[in-house]
Amino acid sequence: MIVKETLRLHPPIFFYQKEVGVDTPLVSCNLVVPAGAIVSISPRTLHMDPKLYPDPHVFDPERFSPENSAKRHPYAFMPFGAGMRTCMGRKFAMLVLKTVISKVIWNYRILPDESYEPQLLWGISMVTSNGMRIKLLKR
Repeated sequence: MIVKETLRLHPPIFFYQKEVGVDTPLVSCNLVVPAGAIVSISPRTLHMDPKLYPDPHVFDPERFSPENSAKRHPYAFMPFGAGMRTCMGRKFAMLVLKTVISKVIWNYRILPDESYEPQLLWGISMVTSNGMRIKLLKR
């Protein structure tokens, strides 16, 4: 739940584009996206929608409890894309994240460096221009 909430707040992909395969009616309005149209999708914008995630700027891992996740559309969370063309490294990335985080947490307490202000750079993926600083205390 913590990893998913972190990816909701800071998705690794800034945006991606999909080609619409068939005429697709939008249920939220009286429009049809025609086949062949290119649609841009921003996971960050989606993940900050207060209709999907109340208080979207608050870090709340409980959003991803089984009960809360079941209430949302499966495509309301897509840090690696979704559907047939989702990131092929998605499962591997999640496995690596969980493995590394568990190993670090097992051996260290992680504390924020409160004097640090990350400088975010947006491109195809989000990175910082000045790294990430944290404090590690040996357990």
